[in-house]
Amino acid sequence: MSVATAKPNSLALPTLETLYEARRLPEFDLPIGLVEAYGGRLGFTEPRLFANFVSSLDGVVAIPGEIRSSRMISGHSEADRFVMALLRACADVVVVGANTMQSSPDGRWTAERAYPPAATLFAELRRSRHRPPRPTVAVLSGTGSVDPRHPALEAGALVLTSERGAARLRGRLPRASKALPIGAEAPIDPVAAVAALRRRGHELILSEGGPTAFGALVAAGLVDELFLTTSPVLAGRSLEHSRLALVENSEFLPATTVACELLDLKRAGSQLFARYQLSRPGAGLRGSSQVDIRLKRAYEPASSSDGHRVLIDRLWPRGLSKKRARLDEWEKTLAPSSELRQWFGHDPARFPEFRRRYRRELKAQERRLQDLRRRARHGTLTLVYAARDTEHNDAVVLAELLRGRASP
Repeated sequence: MSVATAKPNSLALPTLETLYEARRLPEFDLPIGLVEAYGGRLGFTEPRLFANFVSSLDGVVAIPGEIRSSRMISGHSEADRFVMALLRACADVVVVGANTMQSSPDGRWTAERAYPPAATLFAELRRSRHRPPRPTVAVLSGTGSVDPRHPALEAGALVLTSERGAARLRGRLPRASKALPIGAEAPIDPVAAVAALRRRGHELILSEGGPTAFGALVAAGLVDELFLTTSPVLAGRSLEHSRLALVENSEFLPATTVACELLDLKRAGSQLFARYQLSRPGAGLRGSSQVDIRLKRAYEPASSSDGHRVLIDRLWPRGLSKKRARLDEWEKTLAPSSELRQWFGHDPARFPEFRRRYRRELKAQERRLQDLRRRARHGTLTLVYAARDTEHNDAVVLAELLRGRASP
């Protein structure tokens, strides 16, 4: 194990101490000031997709309803902001989710914005690597639910969305931004999203999306590395106030394993900065990318491309005739219990906890879930629901289970 301590730097940047470093890691030609502050060199083989999170000691990475909760979790750490900025300076594109954008109303996702004191050094690094002054910002929103007035969109960004989402955004985005359709409907296939970014020449992709987006990327075998800051605080949890963990909406053990190999470990004070290389989910991962599962509101016109249409709500959609619904099945047994449905009340803030409780209820329906998976492997399966909110409803959770991105 090698131990190195960085010398003080002229810009008074935070100084990280290297506790462990694996041999033969890639190296970029970093300005000496960045090398001194980071406690060593940093680089990536290309192409590469890497993610960055800060977590409390008890595993909380985000607190719904709190603006910029990651800063709260980090204790407003200068060192954490510096590492975030350095990773952005290395990246070709920074990917964020719509919820992340909403919780950061003044976010730009640039290196100099994250850590202004080192702005000149970040610019020097990007010039040496023949990169534009700032990385591209890409926003994931299958429904196109973004605020066109957000400063990141006004500065210029890509919105990775569905064809329906692109139609919703047509004429509303600032000229500097562009909607990039990926598939006909939400949610976005992460494999297709990453492929679209690669086609645009983005070799180094930094994911700063939330734990749901991260879970989907890991489940699809797309994440190569994880940078994880562990902050010496306890966030706590309760049933009424959900706190998000590093991976949400996806489960791996015991069906499969995603192994993480430590590449680098640094510290600044009582904070630890780990860099891991992730393995791909094993062949035992439940579910398959070959299943064709779609979601559709009951009030949208039925189509022959829907395949087998299954209503998964406990109550019949108000005002909808059976003729217009054109259903093949009404699967009441898979709907959330009346108690859970009434508690949820379609409140997006309660959705993470609703998801957890709904999964527990679905444990008793594994045989029926397997039946639907088999049907989806041999043809299109469309889950029909009535809720207006297309991102926070029971069909979204059920589809995740059937696709193998989570298990009850």
